[in-house]
Amino acid sequence: MTHDQDLAREVGETLHRRADALHDTPLDLADVRGRATTIRRRRHTAVGLAAAAAVAAIVLPLSLMPGGGDDRVVDPRPADTITPITEPVPLDPRSAPEGAAPRVPYTVLDTKQLVTPAATYDLPEAYLQIVPDGDGGWVALAEGTPETGTTVEILDGDFRVTDGAGGPASGLAVREDGGHVAFTQYDGAGGWTLLTTALPRVADYTYTDVATRSSEEAVHRARGYVSDDSVVVEASDPDTGQYSYRVVAADGTMTEFGGFNRVVSTSSATGLVAGQTEFTGVGSCSAVLDPLSADQDVEWETCDHQLGAFSQDGRFIVGLAEYSDSLGSPNVAILDATTGEPLVDFVSGNDARSAATVNDVVWEDPTTLLATVTQGNEQYVVRATIDGRVERVVGPAPSQMSTEYRFPAHPVG
Repeated sequence: MTHDQDLAREVGETLHRRADALHDTPLDLADVRGRATTIRRRRHTAVGLAAAAAVAAIVLPLSLMPGGGDDRVVDPRPADTITPITEPVPLDPRSAPEGAAPRVPYTVLDTKQLVTPAATYDLPEAYLQIVPDGDGGWVALAEGTPETGTTVEILDGDFRVTDGAGGPASGLAVREDGGHVAFTQYDGAGGWTLLTTALPRVADYTYTDVATRSSEEAVHRARGYVSDDSVVVEASDPDTGQYSYRVVAADGTMTEFGGFNRVVSTSSATGLVAGQTEFTGVGSCSAVLDPLSADQDVEWETCDHQLGAFSQDGRFIVGLAEYSDSLGSPNVAILDATTGEPLVDFVSGNDARSAATVNDVVWEDPTTLLATVTQGNEQYVVRATIDGRVERVVGPAPSQMSTEYRFPAHPVG
């Protein structure tokens, strides 16, 4: 048998094993309510091309983390071969096998520690957000005081403040590859400014006035990137409680878009945004659209899930329960970002011991989620993959309706 024949045989056997594994996942879970059919408006035909171009820059902090990311395992499966798992997968951290350590950073709030693939750091405070600046230091969102509100701080490698952004600031928006960061700050005189910079920072921030006549209560917030350097900015109206949105380009050009009660995520790989379009009190509907398209039409809409973050390559998006109480969501799903169709849904059990709630969700790689999950009076970090595997990777930590773990690059507010 020739070398080429040997290679073909090995590839074929590997594909068969992977296909078989998709159907060997435990699927026994009773009394799971049905899901309505996702409404599709139209498909975003550019997603596949953009995703292919984005695969090289995927795990947010790893490319910038000192000593981190060199041993990251890249999933060799072509994304277009993924077969949906049609039955719910049990989300049960207590019975899940233990997995490898997370490949993205997380914060242990009780001990004020930042745990990264390279090292564990003791923090001077439990920052709301903290990301590496690519040059040995950090950019952090600090809780501040009642007088100052949250502020952005530039820290050195020992977490000493070397610079501050000035007035009160909103959360950090970090591009998926960790190579760009944006935030807004209030100037104290009725204006909000968007600050953006590449990481590592080789030049000063770019400043763009996004509200010249406003107030500190009318908070403007950077929500995320829809290209290498264009940022979605959210503006709140303190009188009505409603939000408005615009895309701010690097040259200061602003494009307004609507259709959302609240934008929850953006994709710099595909240019799409996702958010809630309707809340009924007992449920909600969500949608995805391209804010820079000529018609700004909805790509697709669903009333089966609330939406979360896009994967780093833009092919997939997090789905959560259409209604969640303050404890969290009873399930977390991976959806096709071009259609909204579920590919796998991880669902809490129905009895007191197996019931679980999902609090915070990030992408570890383009087909793998990390989620903080509370079960009983304990909290875990759980890995959930597109082929239906669940692993317990951190915890448990005692939790009394409290947050024990946080993903520090994840948006707040």
